[in-house]
Amino acid sequence: MIDENEIEIITLKSKNDLEIVLIPLGATLCSCKYKGKELTLNYPIPELIKRRTNSKEENIERDPYYGCIVGRFANRICNGKFNLNNKSYNLAINNGPNALHGGLKGFDSKIWEVINIDINSDDGNNSVLFKYTSVDGEEGYPGTLDVYVRYTITENNGLYIDYEAKLTDDTKVSTIINLTNHTYWNLSGFPSSSSSSSVSSTILEQETEAIHEGHTLYMNCSRYLPVTENSIPIGELESVKDTPFDFYYDDKADNNNVGGNKNENNFRRSRKSMKQILNVGENSDSNRIGIDHCYVVNVMNTNNSNGTSIGSDNEDTELVDIIKEINKLPIIGMLAATSGESSSSSPSPGGNTPKLNLVADVSHDKSSTRMVVYSSKPGVQLYTANWLEVPIAGATSTSNNCNSHLQHNAICLETQYYPDSINQPSLLKHNVNNSDNKNDNNIDESGRGDAHLHPGQVYRHRTYHQFTDV
Repeated sequence: MIDENEIEIITLKSKNDLEIVLIPLGATLCSCKYKGKELTLNYPIPELIKRRTNSKEENIERDPYYGCIVGRFANRICNGKFNLNNKSYNLAINNGPNALHGGLKGFDSKIWEVINIDINSDDGNNSVLFKYTSVDGEEGYPGTLDVYVRYTITENNGLYIDYEAKLTDDTKVSTIINLTNHTYWNLSGFPSSSSSSSVSSTILEQETEAIHEGHTLYMNCSRYLPVTENSIPIGELESVKDTPFDFYYDDKADNNNVGGNKNENNFRRSRKSMKQILNVGENSDSNRIGIDHCYVVNVMNTNNSNGTSIGSDNEDTELVDIIKEINKLPIIGMLAATSGESSSSSPSPGGNTPKLNLVADVSHDKSSTRMVVYSSKPGVQLYTANWLEVPIAGATSTSNNCNSHLQHNAICLETQYYPDSINQPSLLKHNVNNSDNKNDNNIDESGRGDAHLHPGQVYRHRTYHQFTDV
């Protein structure tokens, strides 16, 4: 058990309206406040530490990955097995027959090193840089891997989460990698706490509004990955149109013109009620109502002045300009590729900034809060907190009064490579083709990135959240 007093609590505040709280355990985002409104679902930090580091003897149910970095491979790997370089690997099984989010003790349960805290940056950005070294064989994964994650908040209420990873110089084997952040978002807001040490405590005392009771969502995803009964993709990409998974097409648009009339109803930003998640699944011992599926992010061709998004007939030059502005922040740059990356494509020691695409646009009108998400990866797992319930088995006295850790009381938007893509050639190929991102740097001989990482290559990933009023 880790002593909660040994865990550093780091608070970053922008000059305007954004404040986040982080801890090194799991490089976890414990709180995100916009204009004083708490936008994340989590436990108080002492309770979170207790659940994240519990032992079986203590009979405490662990937390559901609240706010943490998950890895070495986010999402599910079928039967916890994969082949790489003609060798078979067996991973720790922790989700039915599958390996989930890195295993029994993944990156979420590790104490990350705080490399740097910058709270007086000349550019107005405040940041924290974490590092974790995952040793060869940890949870069954090959190769020793250095991983960096940087959280940055900006003057204009933006939140960057940047990732960078590379096998150590003495590592001669390849590995697989798929990192994401697992924050549970609820934009309806919670009463703010005056003490940073007890941030999020009010969440345990106040009932939040379920995401299907006021939240609206647009996803820049015209396709998704259907799954088996064990939540493993079947290997096909299907259209979301005319399904409960559709947060893309405008129901009012002309069916003969997918985009409808942009001037009257821009379907690319036409958010839908989240009530339709209640039409997916059923509550049983092995299943829950709601969505827990990976979506295919439509790729924007920023080389085209019109900014056309693949999967749509829509054009949005403003979006192209927004993405260019977002990417003015340099990448972490702690790691330089030594293979698979030419010097001409590396203006900085760490390489180029990953190319971004619009992922999602979620809002809550009553609280007048909106969050727009961008990412460099080809997929996003939409999880609607299907397995949250109250009372929680093994709950401590601190959380017995919890009224907010309920099914559908939050939404996760986990940007990533496709789940189990390392075992499915069709998905692995689409990881590459859909990302359209030569700046990933974990590239094969054809110059395309995928979920494999070879010695000398650098994995990079950027996700950006923009918070505004509705």
